[in-house]
Amino acid sequence: MTHNRLLATVILVVTVITAFAQPNSALAEMLAGRTALFNSANHPKSKGVVFTMKYPIGWKELEGDRPNVVKKMEYSDDMDMVIVMVITKTLPLSQDLSRSDIEDFLTTENFKTSIPNEGKYIDGIRTKIEGEPAGIIEYSMRAERAGIEMKTQVISLMFFQRNTMVQVHFNIGAVASQASVL
Repeated sequence: MTHNRLLATVILVVTVITAFAQPNSALAEMLAGRTALFNSANHPKSKGVVFTMKYPIGWKELEGDRPNVVKKMEYSDDMDMVIVMVITKTLPLSQDLSRSDIEDFLTTENFKTSIPNEGKYIDGIRTKIEGEPAGIIEYSMRAERAGIEMKTQVISLMFFQRNTMVQVHFNIGAVASQASVL
């Protein structure tokens, strides 16, 4: 998979998510080229996976706070919150995954088991990025933190490099009582 096409795919997904998830300012930033760039090369948590991702310049970039969370990009206002998380997981394999191995893994059953226990599976599809097999999973979940109940809709892009699974989670959340659009 070429680096440029992967970048273009991730930019497209971020642009589509921002179009539906938040005010037009983020979408306008993306379309006007006012973007920040995340590059996973040489990042200590990337596990050797290399790709770049553009996101709206107005979003906050944070280091991941868990072992497999490489980077987070966030936007929030009084009602809504958008978080993009880049996650890498090294698979316990003695050799790199083959194309056939990846295609065999990308099933509805594996999509359903890859979401959090409290998540409600909505859909999953197989797709390709640069001709390489990938998956897109959608699920929703509710969580309570500090006495506030949030409803979150998640679209997760999953692809593989060598023996590492990469997930880019696009989380759109709102206070549950205000989350009629999620």
